[in-house]
Amino acid sequence: MYVDHYRKDFYELLLGHRVLIIAGYDVDSVCSTKILQYLLRIDENPYIVICVSGVQELKAKFNDYRNIRRVVLINCGGSLDVMDLFDNPTDVVIFIIDSHRPTHILNIYNENKQVRIVTPAEDNEDIPAFDDIFRVDQEILESDESSEEDEELEEEDEGAGPSPGGKRKRGVERRAELVQKRKDRRDWEINRNKVIFNYTKHNYYGVPSSLIALEVAWSKSIGDSEIVWWSIVGLTEHFIQHRMDRPHYTLLVSQLQNHVARIQHESTSSLSCLKISFENELYLFLYRHWNLYASMKATPAWRCKFRLWSCKGTQRLHAYLAEVGLPLKEVRQTFCAMNYSLRQDLKTILCKKADKYDLLEDMSFGSFFAQYGYVYKFSAMDHYLSVLALLEEPGEKTLGTRFFNALQCLCKTKKSLLMEGIEVAKQIIGGMISQVQIFLDVKQIIVTNDLLYTVIQYGSLDSKYFANPGCLNLLAHHTLQAFISSSPHGKNMRELPLIMMVPKTLSTHYVIGIPPIATNLTHNLFGKAFESIAKKMTDVLMLDLFETNIGIIQTTEIEKFLEMIMNLLA
Repeated sequence: MYVDHYRKDFYELLLGHRVLIIAGYDVDSVCSTKILQYLLRIDENPYIVICVSGVQELKAKFNDYRNIRRVVLINCGGSLDVMDLFDNPTDVVIFIIDSHRPTHILNIYNENKQVRIVTPAEDNEDIPAFDDIFRVDQEILESDESSEEDEELEEEDEGAGPSPGGKRKRGVERRAELVQKRKDRRDWEINRNKVIFNYTKHNYYGVPSSLIALEVAWSKSIGDSEIVWWSIVGLTEHFIQHRMDRPHYTLLVSQLQNHVARIQHESTSSLSCLKISFENELYLFLYRHWNLYASMKATPAWRCKFRLWSCKGTQRLHAYLAEVGLPLKEVRQTFCAMNYSLRQDLKTILCKKADKYDLLEDMSFGSFFAQYGYVYKFSAMDHYLSVLALLEEPGEKTLGTRFFNALQCLCKTKKSLLMEGIEVAKQIIGGMISQVQIFLDVKQIIVTNDLLYTVIQYGSLDSKYFANPGCLNLLAHHTLQAFISSSPHGKNMRELPLIMMVPKTLSTHYVIGIPPIATNLTHNLFGKAFESIAKKMTDVLMLDLFETNIGIIQTTEIEKFLEMIMNLLA
């Protein structure tokens, strides 16, 4: 069931109880958890925070803390039947804040109201009506006893004798009534299956959970600059990860601008305050902490526009820089060491020839900036990339350690950790660019009639950077865009989706499905396709992640999987 009021129906029900917060494995979950932590600390309410990476781990962690009566699931569980997953616990209230769509229908129509969805339903969700999914009237009970009624009718027919009589007539009428009920039930079941299929055929994302957490805080009249900034970072993830289109992002940005305007009106000029401002941000990864030239070559949109994987593309970029008046000597040195006048007018300078080079759409987007005292001014995109890098940093750190570091990175006083994350992000972005270059140079992307696919072999130099959902998704989207841009027949391939397989262990691969560029990239049909394959062949594909378009496949079964997915898409 959906809650009606954030404070009365959600937050106040947490107070006075020990709260278990189970968060998913993405930056939006980190930001949402940070906001809930902030609120619970103010009210001195005990809580436990756990990060999980998959469905089985979610079930195991819940069982470890089964005695806790208040559970909050952040970006995990919304698309699952949580009561069935947790073996129908009693005296436990489960609150779900999840941006994954569609929401499981049994969570929405939970009979005993133990499952409460904090995230509101959106207009485009098309949630099925209760009567289309459930039927609890007497007709169902009567049809379930149809076999007994058949026997009774046969007995009545035998007892009536050969001559027509009232008893035989009643039996005929009852039989006709029963046949009609069975027909109605079959029609209802056909319609039910159709409604459920239409509701679940695409997987997509709704409003970021961090924005819901912000609204929870605001319902308590708490909404200082730090909370607003954390929600901004969560929203930025959805935009960079292609979870929402630009119009939807712009709409949510306008809502956040109201909060920023309120903060600016209420805040003081103290240096200890976190100041947030809205500006038009260049779509360039980490250029303030790198150099402009390296950032241009590392940002997917710029690489694809100029085709920077080739010598001609690099020459074209040099020509563009010359036309706008940016010397190579300036753009190749650290950004903070560039000429001051060039830095101040950079956005205006780059926009001079944007139309000629078809850069207008990908040049910039509306975003926010935060500044704490005299510390560097950080953009929301840079902060997001830093948190993502700490969360998915390759190495031997445990999931809990990485999640804690990501939480700490959001603190305004943890500049050193933020800078550490930016350095790790540079390595991950460099690995992504290198891997895409290999795909194009070695021609590892295979074209079929129904899809594109590629496989990264175990032991590849940069594969360690893509063993997590966030970086894997960025790699897949960049690979698809780069291949379409580089191919002489790219226009004919815009309607082909991409399947990418990245090594997880020696014997398993992650597999991710990305929809075609020509369609709506925010709606993905691979979740349903993978689910269909997993039901038929449990030994081929395992769906354990909360992103349903990502699965785990046995390396030896890759060819079999590709054959099955092609048959589905044919």
